[in-house]
Parts: sequence; C-alpha cells; structure tokens
Amino acid sequence: WLFATLTALGPLLVVRRRWPATELVCLLPIVSLLMWSGASVAMWSLGARPAWTSWWPALLALLCACVSLGRATGRIRLRLTPLDRMAVAMMVAAALPIAGVLAFNGPRTTDGGTAFVARHWVREDTFYLFSLAQMAADRGAYPSENPFFARTQNRYPSLLHCGLGAWSLQEGSTTPAAFGIWRMAPLLLIAAAGLLMH
Repeated sequence: WLFATLTALGPLLVVRRRWPATELVCLLPIVSLLMWSGASVAMWSLGARPAWTSWWPALLALLCACVSLGRATGRIRLRLTPLDRMAVAMMVAAALPIAGVLAFNGPRTTDGGTAFVARHWVREDTFYLFSLAQMAADRGAYPSENPFFARTQNRYPSLLHCGLGAWSLQEGSTTPAAFGIWRMAPLLLIAAAGLLMH
C-alpha cells in the first residue's frame, strides 16, 4: 500500500514545493486514491487489462516528479507549524476509535482459512463498498450493476470504488478487495481527520 499511497507525491510537488508537513502527509493517500480512480476508469474504458492499470499512476507520478525537479530551482521544503501539532492531535484522536473498530472486525485466521469478520454497522456499511470495488476489479470496468440485485442499475457514484478496486489489485488478483481496502481504510480515515485542521 506504500506504493499506492506515494503515487501522489510527484503531482503534489508539481503543485507546490513547500508544504506544511502534516498537510502533505495527509494529502498523499487521498490524492493517490483520486489518481488511481481516474486512471482505472480511463484505462478500463480503453480496454486495458486490470493488471496494467496499476502502472499508470506510477508512471504519471514519475513524470510529475521529473517535471517538478527539472523546473524548480528551490529545494523541497517541509515545515512544521503550530497547525501541524493540532493536526497530529486530531489524527491521534481519530486513530483511537478506528483502532477499536479494527480490533473487532476485519480479516481473521480461522481453522478453515482466512475469514472476514464484520460486526454491527461495519457489516451493513462496508460490504456494499467492498462489493462495488470487487466488481470493478473483477470486471475491469465501472460497476454499472447493483452487486446485490441482478439486472438492477447501480445508482451509487462509484468512481472511488474503482480506485479502491485498482488498489486492491496490488495485493494480487486472487486477494479479495475487502482485505486490501481494510488495510488502507485506517490510513484514509486518519488522513482525512488530519486534513480537517488545514
């Protein structure tokens, strides 16, 4: 998931070379997800195989990093501000309930193999997200059908689900999307909490 998250570093450095530290760190996973979403939908609509989709964000990031290093005379600077301390406090505060949810839900090793345990609201809210991401990854296309009702149009906006499906392909085509998304979800949620301060 580090590869998936760092794909936004190049484009963010093209935007500007001086960043508050927590703002850059919090933007990386969110902008990366947007990049993967756009790249996956574009590549899949052109007929590219899902496995090839994973290289386009990396190539774009490399191109942007080269452009950024070539055009700028100044150094890349990260600065710590008082706002960064508040953002870190907000991220720690968000991490506590997220850790509680992760402790009781998610992939578990059982006698029969690996199972995904989901209790209460996690069961209802996340399985639709997982299903749309899995459908996008399996079909290599925008999920146009509802994953639970056959021949019913999907009316849920699914661009980010395509990005999550493409991210999950990084762990292998046989790994369920839910396992890959579950590993990335805490990072995205904590990053969003940190961005609230910027």
